[in-house]
Amino acid sequence: MKPKAISKPLQFTVGLLFAAMSIIITPYAAYGSTIGAPLVNRALTDTAGGTIYALNTGFNQSGILSNWAFYNDNPTQIGYEITPLLLDVVGGDYVIIGVGTSRTNSATGVQTFNFGLTAGTDTVSPNLLFGWKDGTDTDPAQTGVIELDFVNSATVGTQQFFGSGLPGVSGHSGDLFPGSNLGAGRTMGVDVGQLDRDYSIQATVSAVPVPAAMYLFGSSLIGLLGMRKKVAS
Repeated sequence: MKPKAISKPLQFTVGLLFAAMSIIITPYAAYGSTIGAPLVNRALTDTAGGTIYALNTGFNQSGILSNWAFYNDNPTQIGYEITPLLLDVVGGDYVIIGVGTSRTNSATGVQTFNFGLTAGTDTVSPNLLFGWKDGTDTDPAQTGVIELDFVNSATVGTQQFFGSGLPGVSGHSGDLFPGSNLGAGRTMGVDVGQLDRDYSIQATVSAVPVPAAMYLFGSSLIGLLGMRKKVAS
């Protein structure tokens, strides 16, 4: 027995559904990634006040810096603040290009937040860096919030820090604005006569629509509309 052919109206409906799925799913399936070390309990937090840090292993794709997370379960540090940053390296200097909303430590372990852009940009391209400041511009001397371990080899590469003795950073307010040049800083590990460090902090780039997928959807929709006219005539 010969199978019954699918009617043209049904073909149109199925095709339209597949086209809609392509615009909803395809742009997001290949995008979205997280950088940073595992969010686990670690032995220490930084004791230097008001220091700014950067993860030297940058983002590997374009997108929006949507959220970030850190680990702290120390009840004596409840209420400590931390400010997320997006940085670029220009001629060897680390420059702030985006400032997120300062967040308050609840000491509940893993704590996840939206970046919450307050100044500059949250648009990420490959090799831009995620960073943070312990404290805020109005409380520039606060000590560290993110738990860390000293390690022989860092899980996600080195960290750069901008601490005491560097003009305009530690112990000073007014550092956190787009265009603020933090200088070259120093690399954790050999540059400071210590082991490397793993910090329990991560940052996530969200998906952005893929232009090619948008084009394919448009082409499919035009073709389906043409089919619909033929069915109707």
